[in-house]
Amino acid sequence: MQKELTRRRFLSLLAAGVAVAITGCRAESVFGPRAALEPEAAGSAPVPRPLTPEPTVQPSPTPVTVRPAPKDIAPPPMKFTPLSEFYIQHYDRIPDVDISTWRLRIDGLVENPITLTYDEVRALPAKTFVWTLECISNPAGGNLIGNQVWKGTPLVPLLEEAGIKPEAIRVRWYAADGYSNSLPLERVLHPDSMLVYEMDERPLPREHGYPLRVLIPGHYGQKMPKWLERIELIDNEYQGYWERRGWSDMATIKPNSRIDIPGRASQIALGERLIIEGVAMSDESGVARVDVGIEDREGNVVWVDTVRTQGENPYTWTVWRTAWTPERPGKYRVYARTTDGQGRTQRKGKGSLLGGAFPAGSDEMHVIVVNVKG
Repeated sequence: MQKELTRRRFLSLLAAGVAVAITGCRAESVFGPRAALEPEAAGSAPVPRPLTPEPTVQPSPTPVTVRPAPKDIAPPPMKFTPLSEFYIQHYDRIPDVDISTWRLRIDGLVENPITLTYDEVRALPAKTFVWTLECISNPAGGNLIGNQVWKGTPLVPLLEEAGIKPEAIRVRWYAADGYSNSLPLERVLHPDSMLVYEMDERPLPREHGYPLRVLIPGHYGQKMPKWLERIELIDNEYQGYWERRGWSDMATIKPNSRIDIPGRASQIALGERLIIEGVAMSDESGVARVDVGIEDREGNVVWVDTVRTQGENPYTWTVWRTAWTPERPGKYRVYARTTDGQGRTQRKGKGSLLGGAFPAGSDEMHVIVVNVKG
């Protein structure tokens, strides 16, 4: 099932006359091939504009009391997203890359430019790992996020082999569909930055970036192009297509969570036990805790801790579970709240544009409604 929720909401907002920069990633099934958007040639200079300031996520007050998770609740199994359900987003078109002529170039401010064929990339030292990808326009509770097994080669050794010149401050990516953006060099030099060519134990599907894409810890997918064909070291600030339209230049992942069980509007009987389960994500600092809030009509909130299954690295979502047994009938709002390794915590949402995702990703709590029948 293609993930279209954000796009439909976005289109409805446009129809209502809301002005906003178009979302930082797009679904083919909604927008189709790009039209009336100016192309960006691989070597063209961007129109200068101030860099988008990065909003700060303020730590929220710790609740006075957090009830422990029920002792009989077992940690949930790790979840993986089937390729048939993994969100598909792109800037322009899905290119048809000719692997016989495709090359990866590493150039710019380097001592020894490198050019590699596909077979040469695959012959480099490889790692298999789990990683969660999330779109910057994923709203609270959205499905523009997926977790899978990847295989690739570390990026840093290649940059070291190329010999980075002292004046280089950023890395600019070029993709086969004409998309490009950049990141500060210090972010790219993270030891876990990867060039990947397999997904779910098979070559990257065409829609997910064949033959090569890049993964950089702590960032939304906007900053990690698919169909990668060139890596350039530069000495200037460079904003890509989405950044020039108001989206965050850093696009670092905010603490967020999603309730998967129960559904958005559920009904249970008084005294019936409700299992609540979902996933949580953050930047490279990782998920420190996930609490579930149960709010009655008077606004009283009871917070309950969760049991969690964490991935092999902080770039993988955390799967969590807890339970709650209502003591009174009525309608309740159920929240999920993630706190990351830096102590940053989600906030209650206000139903803002794109679920709070514009311009730097959403940190709004996902909320569902549970009706308890007496």
